Amino acid sequence: MERTYDTLGESAKLAAVQPCAALDPPWEFEILSRTRVRRRWGHGSDSTLWRLEADGLLVPRRYGGRLGYTWRDLWDYEGGQPPDGMDAAYREDLVGPEAIAALCPLSAAAILARAKRGEIPSRRIGRFVKFVPEEARRWLRQWR
Repeated sequence: MERTYDTLGESAKLAAVQPCAALDPPWEFEILSRTRVRRRWGHGSDSTLWRLEADGLLVPRRYGGRLGYTWRDLWDYEGGQPPDGMDAAYREDLVGPEAIAALCPLSAAAILARAKRGEIPSRRIGRFVKFVPEEARRWLRQWR
């Protein structure tokens, strides 16, 4: 008997319709708008994103008629994928060194210098250094 879509069982039909639903997290196919990316970074403009696209540094995707960016593409541009179990934390908006300096006795310049030396986990958006809030909180707890 030839296997066609009509002869497949219900679970196989579901898998055929949603090929990676069981493997990928639900946010995997979320498309982030330019507005959402600018809010995450705390700066930027459409022209910034257009230049990144033209240089091949950030790839726009089209899904369901919407044009935007996936979390994976955004994280690749910022410096890499999140560690295991940190996906939700990495989807939070990034903060600058001033926000971390407000929580400890170090200045924003000292926080930035430590991040550039690799002592504090950070993300790079062009020439700007930003931080994932949860990673910054973890660093502050172990630093004190």
